[in-house]
Amino acid sequence: MVKIKKLRAEHVNADYIRTINSNLTKKHIKFAKKGPTKKSKHDLVNYIKNLPKNEYLYGVFVRDTHVANFKFSKLKNKLFIGFLVFIKFQGKGIIKKNFPKILKLTKKNFYKYKKLYLGVDTDNYKAISLYKKLGFKRVPNSKREMSLKL
Repeated sequence: MVKIKKLRAEHVNADYIRTINSNLTKKHIKFAKKGPTKKSKHDLVNYIKNLPKNEYLYGVFVRDTHVANFKFSKLKNKLFIGFLVFIKFQGKGIIKKNFPKILKLTKKNFYKYKKLYLGVDTDNYKAISLYKKLGFKRVPNSKREMSLKL
């Protein structure tokens, strides 16, 4: 059974810490790039407890195991989403299988928004492929942004 929960400090686990410190994550996730080179449990707990008011962080739990996060950010009248699947769960379709639940939550909690945006590095081919399968399309005149009509 899969549950989506608002992320709390007690959800930080070894898989989350390992993933946030991986080279691939550091390349693509802004939080992983900032501050200390290696993030500790304390760093992640502080991050969760001190999220800016325009950001909302959720966890994906499969049979009570925390396997992924996604974050909404309200930026300049746009709603952005970002995903982080923990290393040992990557390639298992976690986001693809649970995207209908994520979309339902999006429409319920962010009903004023007509589009959902995300940023993706142009060389992150696996992510781009996934996002296209989920229905995201490239934003004209943007190298990194994709959007999905809600």
